[in-house]
Amino acid sequence: MLSFSLGGLVFPVAPLLLLLSVTLAGWVARAASSWIWNALWVGLFTARFGYVLWHHEAFLNPDNLINIIDIRDGGWITPLGWVGAGIYMAWHGWRNPALRRVIAYAAVTGLGVWLVGQGALRWMESDKVAAPAITLRQFQTQKTQTLPQILAGKPAVVNIWATWCPPCRAEMPTLVQAQQSQSDVQIILVNQGESDAVIAAYLQRSGLDKQNIQNIWLDSSGALGPALGAAGLPTTVFFNAQGERVDAHTGVLSAAVLQVQMQRLRR
Repeated sequence: MLSFSLGGLVFPVAPLLLLLSVTLAGWVARAASSWIWNALWVGLFTARFGYVLWHHEAFLNPDNLINIIDIRDGGWITPLGWVGAGIYMAWHGWRNPALRRVIAYAAVTGLGVWLVGQGALRWMESDKVAAPAITLRQFQTQKTQTLPQILAGKPAVVNIWATWCPPCRAEMPTLVQAQQSQSDVQIILVNQGESDAVIAAYLQRSGLDKQNIQNIWLDSSGALGPALGAAGLPTTVFFNAQGERVDAHTGVLSAAVLQVQMQRLRR
């Protein structure tokens, strides 16, 4: 499950699992709950810093520097974050002997909930999912193909979007730029349920019509998102050359993380 919807809002599962883990840890260690929440921030900073450092080529591009602090892209090294949070809690435990036991209980609770939840998510998505054979129509033509036919044995980034979706519009220039600068990984833009006229009007308003966009396809029935486990827009799904889904991202995709994901697809 990539995400789920509630009252029209879309929530990725992993951040909610982390929030649940920290909340339960704070409940167990009520006498040290402020330290538990501070450990969360230390862990997030450490996980993000490690990710940016590891993929510094993508983030230190002058055009991508702002993406260093754009945590919406989901770029983290999670084990490193747990190490950072653990060191922070161990330091407080060393300074406060009376609270060592409760801090240890809290750490075990939080980490245990996270590991069990992550294990369940990985089990549910343990198999690489083949691209569903949903028929799409090419923008402003009558040509139709299934998604596996469009992938055609090449690694691909499939973005599921709509013109009415503000995050979709925000990330569209990034996707278009990547489409024009990369040839070994396809960028496929699959619109959900809108007409050629609506899409053409949006492209004209945004100035994207002058950038020779390729690979716009229409999913009139809106079936592709649910078939790929996406509860909302935008969702970006990454396929290897065998046509198997290997990763996915819900929400705005930054240029740096898109670059990192495309590098993985090339391996």
